[in-house]
Amino acid sequence: MTWIVGLVDQSLIPNLKPYKTAKDKWEYLKKIYNQDNTAKCFHLECEIARYSQGDLSIQDYFFGFQNLLAKYVDMIYVQVPIESLADV
Repeated sequence: MTWIVGLVDQSLIPNLKPYKTAKDKWEYLKKIYNQDNTAKCFHLECEIARYSQGDLSIQDYFFGFQNLLAKYVDMIYVQVPIESLADV
């Protein structure tokens, strides 16, 4: 539990005092500071839609597209709650 307190900014420590377990502290921090990636996902979708070969070789085009798609896939799979996986 002390590792969480040691890692956060000192100004946040009073907010963590009501939480007695490391799990509770972590859940509080996750709830308060978790960022929504909706805008980033939208931006990547637009980049993928506009991506064109232009003067790139087919290999460079393919690798560039593959990198954009990998970033996008990483983001959308991160957002799947574990509870939903239990229903599958």
